[in-house]
Amino acid sequence: MDSVIHSMRLGASDFFTKPFRLRDVESAIERTKKFVHLKKSLIEVKRNYSIISEEFQKAMGYEIIGD
Repeated sequence: MDSVIHSMRLGASDFFTKPFRLRDVESAIERTKKFVHLKKSLIEVKRNYSIISEEFQKAMGYEIIGD
């Protein structure tokens, strides 16, 4: 279990116990695909937010701080 925790901290997205079934591997692949897609989407949203925020600051002349 220590190696699983260590691997997850280093970026592993899943793990399998032996013997593993093909169905488990296929499910893990689908989960990883969804994770990668969501991660890319989040990066894009952050990039767009940054651009909008910069444009807003330029237009207003000051930065708004808040939640």
